[in-house]
Amino acid sequence: MSCCAAGEGSIAGSSAVVLARVRAINQSYITRATTVSISRTIYLASNSAVLSGPTSLVVASTVFDTLQTDYGWNADVTGYNFRDAILGSALTTVGKIVLVYSLVDSDGLTSLYRIEHTVKAVV
Repeated sequence: MSCCAAGEGSIAGSSAVVLARVRAINQSYITRATTVSISRTIYLASNSAVLSGPTSLVVASTVFDTLQTDYGWNADVTGYNFRDAILGSALTTVGKIVLVYSLVDSDGLTSLYRIEHTVKAVV
């Protein structure tokens, strides 16, 4: 994922939102028209064990054709074009996890994007 991602931490069992600005292989921003499919797999960072997925995401509700600055985006003034709402049932393991997104573009090319995330214990 290019530049910035929001959503670095959450509470175990609670949902989380990942926001990012994503560029394609040619460095243009991804759009709904240029994105054929998206999947997310969640790994435990310490040993790469699969915790969840791969889970298919709906392109129309994950990718935005224009950069957005709502939903708590505070990384910069440019905004995000990718939003993934992760259910709490996928975030039950406390510790560092890695979210890996696989995007297939309209040319048939697959790009992998990695975001580290921390799931904290309920206090």
